[in-house]
Amino acid sequence: MTYLVGAIFVLNAIDAVATVTWVSADLAYEANPLMAHLLDIHPVLFVATKLTLVGLSVWLLWRHCDRMLSMVAAIALFGLYYALIVYHLSFPSYLAWSTVLG
Repeated sequence: MTYLVGAIFVLNAIDAVATVTWVSADLAYEANPLMAHLLDIHPVLFVATKLTLVGLSVWLLWRHCDRMLSMVAAIALFGLYYALIVYHLSFPSYLAWSTVLG
């Protein structure tokens, strides 16, 4: 469980940096209105808030790792973040193809 929540935290950090990168380049937008507002104020505030909220969440999952619901939630959260990182990594390819194809 320790590796799983650690991986979730790392994937969250990658997501935060990728989001700041894409939004700063006007290639994407933050879908969460609260986080979008924080990103408008300052990218560091956005990243710090995101890391803190997810960090506390995964700490709670780790703290209650003896419960089945906590394990299921951690696996689901890992899957969601993994899919999100795949999306972030495929985004440059999408941009390249959309430029080539017009």
